[in-house]
Amino acid sequence: MDNILDNFRQHIGHTLILLLTLIFGVTLFFAFSHDPSLRLLLLTLVSVSYAIWGILHHYLRKDLNWALVIEYTTFAFLAAVGAFTLLGWGNL
Repeated sequence: MDNILDNFRQHIGHTLILLLTLIFGVTLFFAFSHDPSLRLLLLTLVSVSYAIWGILHHYLRKDLNWALVIEYTTFAFLAAVGAFTLLGWGNL
């Protein structure tokens, strides 16, 4: 448990950047509820931002490998597709 807390303290700036990006994206997503096309663009941008953040985070920690790149990219893609599907935007 100490290792997790030490890791969090060491990289709190990275975590705050991720949280602010996600909060900003969600806020804009709800603010533009009248424009489905813009919401789709925001959803895509937040997903891509998450993947880029994860890759850069691990690059700066010097533990980046292809498995992590694939993991962050896959998770971002699946989250975007899941949200797209759940919101019923199949006809856009």
